[in-house]
Amino acid sequence: MHAEPQADRARDAQAAFDALAPLAWGVTREELLEEAERNSDGSLRSIEFAWIKKGNKMNKGWENTVLGHLKIFGKTPWGSPKSGHRGLAENRP
Repeated sequence: MHAEPQADRARDAQAAFDALAPLAWGVTREELLEEAERNSDGSLRSIEFAWIKKGNKMNKGWENTVLGHLKIFGKTPWGSPKSGHRGLAENRP
């Protein structure tokens, strides 16, 4: 088994973040990245954030709804949905 170079993991983490960041409705990329863990060269190592959608069908006055949580570590994204939501299968490393 060979280890992935840090640069490859960082590119994978950044690519996963770029693809999933729009799922955090109402939160800017910059706000999400404030909580990110970085490699020694400043590249993205890991990040965790809420999967948020605009509004709520059952509570019209709510601005948004948290559907679950997403975590990216290297090239491995995984998520855990809120109870009862079937839009994202739960995966654990």
